[in-house]
Amino acid sequence: MMAGCDDIENELTDALETRQGILDELDDPGLPPSQRSQLRALLKAIQHNIGAIKLRLNACRNTVNAVFDLNGIWASGGIAGPVISAASSAITVDMSAYHRPAAHGSIIDSSTISITFPDDATYTGKLILPNKIQWSNNSTWTKLIVATVPFVFGDDPATAEREIRQAGLIPTSTISGRLSGTPLFVTSQIPLGGTTVPVGSIVHVTLIHLPQVQDPV
Repeated sequence: MMAGCDDIENELTDALETRQGILDELDDPGLPPSQRSQLRALLKAIQHNIGAIKLRLNACRNTVNAVFDLNGIWASGGIAGPVISAASSAITVDMSAYHRPAAHGSIIDSSTISITFPDDATYTGKLILPNKIQWSNNSTWTKLIVATVPFVFGDDPATAEREIRQAGLIPTSTISGRLSGTPLFVTSQIPLGGTTVPVGSIVHVTLIHLPQVQDPV
């Protein structure tokens, strides 16, 4: 078993021991009602966590390939947000775009995944070619085709526009400073070059005129 699987197994052992400790405390007939209520809530959370750890351990032990590559940026309701990372059969979903904790799960078979969202519940996802996940709560995620923003700092407007369009992105621009007869060049861009964004995203550049060169007296 891989070292990573050993770590997950140790995490599961710790969680099971914690659960048993809570169960032992709940067996105390003299436990105050308020403390009993708190322990029951904690027990529920730990049970949820144990289920997620078991999924990760099973995924670590059994490698299953999905029908398409899950890694990448996904859109929920047409808005980019979740980022899926899959390694072997284990899946991690970065939900930080929604200010939510990361979710974990596994590839069950080539067309099925199971993900536990710690602030919600566990959902099954059906993989639909070429790039969709149909969740058991009837929501759908679509994998986005992404592009790398080109570095256009210092380019002239025509070159910058051409490079941005060739990357599958949409260029927009503003001119900063007073107009003059000198050539324009890119002094800043948003997003920065090298950033990964969905195809069709806007890349905005700010243009300024080259300084006027004075003839020597």
